Amino acid sequence: MFKKEEKTYSLAEAVGIIEKESAEREASRRKEIYAVALRVNNELPPLALAIKEFSKKPAPPQARSSEKVRDRFCEIAVQQIAAMQPPSAAEPQEFLRAAHQLINGLGGLTERQLLHLGIFFQYDIQPVAKKMKEINNLLHTEAEGNHKKVLALFDEIKALDATLNSTKRAAAELESALARHESRKSSIITPSEHTDNSSLLVAERRLQRTRQEVDSLLAVQKFLRKYVHAKNLHDELIDEYLDSPSSALLHDEHFRIIKIIMEARAYDDTGKAESVISRENEVRARRTELGEAVKEVDREKQKYETASSHAASRAMEARRKLVAAESELRDASRSLAEEKEKLDILHSDITRKKTELMLLASSLLDAKITL
Repeated sequence: MFKKEEKTYSLAEAVGIIEKESAEREASRRKEIYAVALRVNNELPPLALAIKEFSKKPAPPQARSSEKVRDRFCEIAVQQIAAMQPPSAAEPQEFLRAAHQLINGLGGLTERQLLHLGIFFQYDIQPVAKKMKEINNLLHTEAEGNHKKVLALFDEIKALDATLNSTKRAAAELESALARHESRKSSIITPSEHTDNSSLLVAERRLQRTRQEVDSLLAVQKFLRKYVHAKNLHDELIDEYLDSPSSALLHDEHFRIIKIIMEARAYDDTGKAESVISRENEVRARRTELGEAVKEVDREKQKYETASSHAASRAMEARRKLVAAESELRDASRSLAEEKEKLDILHSDITRKKTELMLLASSLLDAKITL
């Protein structure tokens, strides 16, 4: 006996044949289908309202990372519902197919992604989930039979393919953004806050050396104390010379020290008083030199403080930029990981639904189905 040759169709051909058979079956029951389509259409505005209310709910602490996903889902879902055209009495099935595709791809999320969103927004999403279930139930009353199931699966796969392509584009954009953030981060150089203080140290050493030389030149404290005690004097300038001759000389604007020493030399038994008086010009020169050394230290200190402040500001600004770049890098990495996770889920869902679709089509047409 001859073996019956097995028919072979591509998946697209099989769906076309099944769609034609389904249309022939539906011709006699168009009024019933239209009634279902009207009921589904009436449920869409309440669904849009529930989604808008869901978008306004504050995100629970555990759902902070999924808040952007929630907001994007709500925005896309409302736009999808608004784009739905009302059913026509002539072709109500077209509306039902579009509605089925809408519900199964609402907000650009797969069933698994929507379930994931429901875990974090368990209570707030319930009105949306309830309304989606009601619409699905209405659609399933009309979608009985394997013919309808094949067409519904085909629509779901098309919706998933569209989501897959948009997700691939989003992932590619995020990879580019990630590369830009990494490049920006690596280009940020944090300058050292260290400022060269060698000029200041040189000026301070010069001042210290000049002070020591002046203190040695005006080492007249011994007989000045005797003089002050004998005369019972209370002179602030003399007290300062007793404490620090170099500091006192700077404050001695009228150069009283020579006069003071001349008055006190009777109490000197070392010859120091006469030595200072004879070197008056040198003392005056030392005073000038000391004043210049103090001014030089002040100038160098101001320059150092200004340079240090600028260096600290530059370093702080660089650190701020680095922190911002690292934050952007983390956000981009997290978003890219989320998109890649979506891609894995979408590939899995598409493969599973295509397998189911091919088995159903093969059973209905008694044929081998190929991709």
